[in-house]
Amino acid sequence: MASTQTFSLPETELQTTSQWLRVWTIKLGMVRSVLFAALLAALLSSLVMLLVGFFMGYRTFEEYRLGLIFSTVVPFLISTTLGVPVVRMIMDLHLAEKEMRYHATHDTLTGLLNRRTVLERVEYFFQIASREKHSFSIVLADIDDFKNINDTYGHAAGDAVLAELGVLFNSNLRASDSVGRYGGEEFVFFLPYASIEAAKEFTSRLHKMVNEKVISVANQSLGVTLSIGIANYRPEVSQSVDDLLSAADSAMYVAKNRGKNRTVAFGTATLSTDSISSFQNS
Repeated sequence: MASTQTFSLPETELQTTSQWLRVWTIKLGMVRSVLFAALLAALLSSLVMLLVGFFMGYRTFEEYRLGLIFSTVVPFLISTTLGVPVVRMIMDLHLAEKEMRYHATHDTLTGLLNRRTVLERVEYFFQIASREKHSFSIVLADIDDFKNINDTYGHAAGDAVLAELGVLFNSNLRASDSVGRYGGEEFVFFLPYASIEAAKEFTSRLHKMVNEKVISVANQSLGVTLSIGIANYRPEVSQSVDDLLSAADSAMYVAKNRGKNRTVAFGTATLSTDSISSFQNS
């Protein structure tokens, strides 16, 4: 595709002490975190012992020796003993939160972003595109005759097809592009900065990849095709994200009605037949 610009959603800065400690615990790992905490405890305890000794009038090493040994060894042993379960708990919490965030933003079956997350990205970029006069494209793709796969081979076969396509889609996107499961056997692709021509080039490659993909399920080799609709945002045209999604959806069903395994594109969100262009995958 023509442009290689990228964008990202704004991230929240880590501000609290507990978050900072957790991040560094994860970075250091179990062993290094425990050793670091133990050494820090021993060092601080020794410093306290030196200050206490100074104010108590200690002047010789012999006066300090027993206190330093005690103030160093005991905190080190306590920290290593208690540190392991504490660090393990922190790491377990981190993994649990990471998994929760993943499931909140991804479709479990396909591994793709879920509908809400993709549309949040579209809405966020829509504000940028409106302000800075950028173009972008939305692509909706539907698996042709998916009901026949479920009816003939079972829902497990249908799930396998969705999962295989999820892997295929994820591995063939620009870093700036997003793909998610829109619902059922429908997928939504968000292509920032992509013109209608660039979106057509993308869907042409998509058709080729999917048509060449052989999916093995229940000792059967299945092939699938896609019907695809494109809607393109142009800053000079008054339109909303809902308008674009509606246009892409309508274009996709036109592709179905024209014989499937093809792409239909609306140049704008205006649903007049004059704005429709169609090309069949060869």
